[in-house]
Amino acid sequence: MSIKSRFPKLPQILAVYAVGAIFIYTWTMLWFFWKLPSWLFYLNLGEIFTSLAYALTVNLFESVLAVLLPILLAFVLPRKWFLETFTARGATLLASLLTYTAYVLYRFPVKEEPPLHLMTTRTPQVLIATALLVFLAGRLPFLRKLIESLADRAIVLLYLFIPASLISALVVLIRNIL
Repeated sequence: MSIKSRFPKLPQILAVYAVGAIFIYTWTMLWFFWKLPSWLFYLNLGEIFTSLAYALTVNLFESVLAVLLPILLAFVLPRKWFLETFTARGATLLASLLTYTAYVLYRFPVKEEPPLHLMTTRTPQVLIATALLVFLAGRLPFLRKLIESLADRAIVLLYLFIPASLISALVVLIRNIL
């Protein structure tokens, strides 16, 4: 058995990546459009688009890093546990962890420190619930088919996310070189 066989296939990775990208890009767009009205008072259009370019570039790297977690689990865990149901379990894992991350970011803005007692009591519960959801996503056929179907349909959004992010990365690169 080769090392290559321990990794999921590219279509499976793209489906899981698309699910993670939806959460990450949506969160960024939500905050971008939330701040846009106030930016219109003191930033010109070029500065606003530059901020968007930086945000989309960071999103590209964040979403790649996010998809590495399910890929690593598929590589490390026994084949039957994660690799055979990679799309369903990986998408569920990313969706639940990114939902919790969005909750924490919304509940505790960067300017404030999150209460340590709240983080230490909820995080283990979220991790246990995530593990249960990931387990069920691979074991229940109807849930597995539903998640895989949604993940496969999410790939369409990559035709928007990836080119926009690559153009943004080029803009960021040019701005920092010149």
